[in-house]
Amino acid sequence: MADVIGMFWLFIGGIIVTILLGIVAGFSPTLYITQVGIGLRTKKIIPYMIAIMVGVVGALIALTILFQFFNLNTLLEYLDRSVSVLLVSVIFNMLVGAALIIGGAYYLRHREPKTKQSSTKATKSSYAALVGFGFLRKLISVTGVAVTFIASNVIAEASTKLSTQLLLTAIFLISATLPYIGIAQLVKTNPERLEKIVNYTKQLFNKLNYRSVIGVGAILFGAGIVIFNICMIIFY
Repeated sequence: MADVIGMFWLFIGGIIVTILLGIVAGFSPTLYITQVGIGLRTKKIIPYMIAIMVGVVGALIALTILFQFFNLNTLLEYLDRSVSVLLVSVIFNMLVGAALIIGGAYYLRHREPKTKQSSTKATKSSYAALVGFGFLRKLISVTGVAVTFIASNVIAEASTKLSTQLLLTAIFLISATLPYIGIAQLVKTNPERLEKIVNYTKQLFNKLNYRSVIGVGAILFGAGIVIFNICMIIFY
């Protein structure tokens, strides 16, 4: 009975962690500001919100599948020798770590490009452009890649059952869209307040220099992944 209760609370804890990771993975000031800018200039924000969310979710799905496949436990099902599995997993993880280090260095050396104002004319091309914009922003996002890497490992370690992993993955993806849904709701109900929040957030990010924080964090996290996997090769 105690084991069942323990597994239950472990599962609940996994859901909470997955939700938090999903919200962080979907975090993107550029996409938020883009959505707000469009929402304040048009009454039909829902199609634009969906377009951005489709791009974000598509990128996170691609990253999740990639990281899940190269997880050590998953590779054990496809490769016979544990040495081969370890080598493939370690090499992939080190590539991810190196990419985060390079991405972090890029964040430190380059400024955030100004977000171009999007046309409010509803066309299929504008929706497609927003899908592509959301997809690329999230696919190359340092925080998106790092957090999705963590979430993929958390999901893989939470359970070996495919159904449980799919449930946690769905929760992760839905959580990533929650801020965009919240922004759309604020645009419809209280646009003046939302505009004040956006201006305050911009000032706060300028003071904190969030790109430097993310850049340093990505470099440290990437270095940690590389060092850990080097130790795996040496001591395994």
